[in-house]
Amino acid sequence: MTHQTALLRRAGLLSAVAALLTGCTTVSYDGPRRPDSEVATLESERTSIATIDGARVPYSGGNFGVFKLLPGTHVIGVNLNDNSAYMSRRYSTAPLQIRFKFEPGRTYVTRPVYRSDQWSPEIVEKAGR
Repeated sequence: MTHQTALLRRAGLLSAVAALLTGCTTVSYDGPRRPDSEVATLESERTSIATIDGARVPYSGGNFGVFKLLPGTHVIGVNLNDNSAYMSRRYSTAPLQIRFKFEPGRTYVTRPVYRSDQWSPEIVEKAGR
């Protein structure tokens, strides 16, 4: 293998890894794409987003989905997909609904809250954004 071929393979591998780590962004409103200062961003942590305002969303890359929403109140359907516990996985097959008011220019995250063996979703503003 030539040095140039090795560099091209390495660049391709780095691009693939970057794409996997960033996940896919789904725009969940009609019309042209708006700047981030005009929309809210919703990400998922140990959960997956199944619906937005009753509409099923495309597969969001598991726990790495990123959605752009218009500001205002939305109903989000959230499934549990928690792989954080050592050698175990907690998941749900039917989404739980949560109503939340989203502000423009802010990033939010869905995450699970546990009370004994029960879970419920919560949406919080993401720190550091």
